[in-house]
Amino acid sequence: MLIYPISYTMLGREQFGAVAEAAASVGDATAYLVPYGSLEADWAGTYDHRLVALEYTDYELEGTLVLEHLLYSPEGKWGVVTSHGDFALVGGTQTVIDAVRGGITADEELMTRAFVRDWRDIGRRGGEIGWLLPLLVHLYGEARTHELWSTEPGDAE
Repeated sequence: MLIYPISYTMLGREQFGAVAEAAASVGDATAYLVPYGSLEADWAGTYDHRLVALEYTDYELEGTLVLEHLLYSPEGKWGVVTSHGDFALVGGTQTVIDAVRGGITADEELMTRAFVRDWRDIGRRGGEIGWLLPLLVHLYGEARTHELWSTEPGDAE
């Protein structure tokens, strides 16, 4: 599932709450928070693994900066990856995904269309978006991706 937009690399309070509720629905009260990327590791490393309570104040500790990160179940039941591109991806069972969807008040259709519009615009300005179509196909399938891609950017506003 796509969540867009997030606050740079962090889930907002409601978005995190939806993930926490979904995690609770499968018996998780904690998660691993793992930042990834570093200049030394050529953006391929992870560091500072920590177990956090699924409380927003434990997730977004005051005075700390967490860049792109993974948040995932200690039992491997679900996971979230954030991007500095202002979006997050959630994976897990259909039960988990449905619970996250139910906890976010943003309209998923508008969220998806805004994501496609904004990233297509980044591509038009020379940004690298070669990953975008494969991601959309993975999330939505070929037919839905074609429909999303063929809609003019202003059509969903």
